[in-house]
Amino acid sequence: MTELDSRKIDFDCSLKPDLQAILTTTLHGICRPPALMTNSPHLSSQDLNIGKYEILGCEPLHDLTNVIQNVITELPCHISDSSVQKLFSNFSNSTIGDKNQIKGSDARLFLIKLAQFTSDLHGNGKLEDNIMQLINSLVEVVNISYLRSESRTPKMILRLYNQALIFGMVCRNVIGKPSKMTSRKFYGSHFHSVTVHLPNTFRIFSLRSVHTEQEERCFGDLRRISEMTTNRQPKWIADNAMLRFNSQQNAPDKPESFKIQDSIISRQARLLPERSRSTFSAELINKRPYFVQCHLERIADFMLQGQDVWWHFENGALVFFDGPNDPSSRPEGPPLHHFRSSGLKEDKILKNAWAKVVDKFESGYLSHFKKLKV
Repeated sequence: MTELDSRKIDFDCSLKPDLQAILTTTLHGICRPPALMTNSPHLSSQDLNIGKYEILGCEPLHDLTNVIQNVITELPCHISDSSVQKLFSNFSNSTIGDKNQIKGSDARLFLIKLAQFTSDLHGNGKLEDNIMQLINSLVEVVNISYLRSESRTPKMILRLYNQALIFGMVCRNVIGKPSKMTSRKFYGSHFHSVTVHLPNTFRIFSLRSVHTEQEERCFGDLRRISEMTTNRQPKWIADNAMLRFNSQQNAPDKPESFKIQDSIISRQARLLPERSRSTFSAELINKRPYFVQCHLERIADFMLQGQDVWWHFENGALVFFDGPNDPSSRPEGPPLHHFRSSGLKEDKILKNAWAKVVDKFESGYLSHFKKLKV
């Protein structure tokens, strides 16, 4: 009531449920002022030249790590063959086990090993195609998310969109209702960020630049120093921890652990079989045309270029030219966007591109779609 009164909202003679609804509506969202405003909190964002300041819709390090952990934990419960299920359970116990939290580099390595493991089983005919597709698509999403900025090309942006959609779709078909965790945990914010927000963010800058694993490792170092080298008296913990931590960081023989692990993961990833182009089957297009259309609207600037540029139809299936042997960019476009001149909310380009695609539909554009929903 005090909060509503301070905001001059009339709530006289209101019941508690009504008050709760008003308060929820008034305080919706999370108010997190940008760090750039802390020095001059009374100035507006326009005065500080950050009027178009945006907060990312995803945290790639935590989102990918949690999704990998959830998939490895949950997948054994959805395999029909008991002998294969036991193998997956052993893999899950030996990698994740009872850990509540794992490092991002460990999660990536576990996923690569899982892909190698499932590839062998699939090659021997012991594993279904959809499970193999689930693992491969997640591997692709993770690999693209860790690409260096010079490797961010229109082709990789298109592939991330496609592989994120395939992963989300196959995951719901294979996992369905989770057994070892709640649906909210498995399909929650991390899953949503990976399948929806990750490709949007990749449009304007390299996701590798916002991976904070190296920076967050200092928390573990500070914790270990505080546990092993202090007398647990509060007044001594901070000074001791910072002094020893800075000394460790400046040591000449300090190993570059992140680079070493990244090299190990890269070598293991090269052993995986080469990936094929992203494909949406004719069955999917016929059974769920609106679902596919919603995805095409998100990549409308690639669809607008016409058939045989970034895509074509093959026996009724929609095949995208995003494979390893396809060119990284095309003279027809679209151009590569950058965060200096583009933003996450700027969707006019996609809306205009899709409007042009719809206008061309009557002349045989996207001929394998019976209709488009407008």
